[in-house]
Amino acid sequence: MKKLMIAAVAMTALTVLAEEAKEAVQEEKCPISIWGFGNYGIYSGYQLYGSLVNNEPTAQGYIDVNANIGDLGYVGLGLWSNTDLTHNRRDNCVGNLFNEYDPNVHFGRTFYFDDDHEWGVDWRSTVVWFYYPPKNYKGPRQSRYGNHNFTTWDFDHSFAFINPSGITPFITVVHEYKKGANLVDFGVKKEFKVNDQLTLTPIVEFVWRERQYNWCFPTAFNGVLP
Repeated sequence: MKKLMIAAVAMTALTVLAEEAKEAVQEEKCPISIWGFGNYGIYSGYQLYGSLVNNEPTAQGYIDVNANIGDLGYVGLGLWSNTDLTHNRRDNCVGNLFNEYDPNVHFGRTFYFDDDHEWGVDWRSTVVWFYYPPKNYKGPRQSRYGNHNFTTWDFDHSFAFINPSGITPFITVVHEYKKGANLVDFGVKKEFKVNDQLTLTPIVEFVWRERQYNWCFPTAFNGVLP
């Protein structure tokens, strides 16, 4: 869900092993039924669906645990977090440490069109909640939501088109529940494996969203939600 700018990502080896385990499960090469991955890193900023929430360094991490359910695909839980490393948002934030948590539940499946698994569609549907600890915020956000810390949730449907070229077109359709607004995030990406522990994935993407969706982006209002 978060589009990260310049990353120094930890736990790369764990991620690689998790992806290998996932592929093995999907191809029924081994009996592993539970798999996951995680990362934590320092980023030059915090960008959400094409909007810059914070243009100064942050620490962000994600953990994902999944259970394979055979031919039906997999189900899982995820948790993303953000910590501002500067006081850039001090007009709206009291505290920096873990000032946002975004838990999610998701379901996914890969549909292959051929026996060699070279062509197919990777599908994942997710429900994401946005949680802002009330002790970290002041002003309009706190008065608007009070003790209702989950401000909204999104329904996301993501599709990646697998093909032999290694260039992967993708599209994510997002429906934001509170305002009933929609967003589409689409583009292409390609993985370059530097070595067994490091893979680089340049991404070119575009975002379209309805005007009602702008309420999710504090920087559109100089740090103050409407």
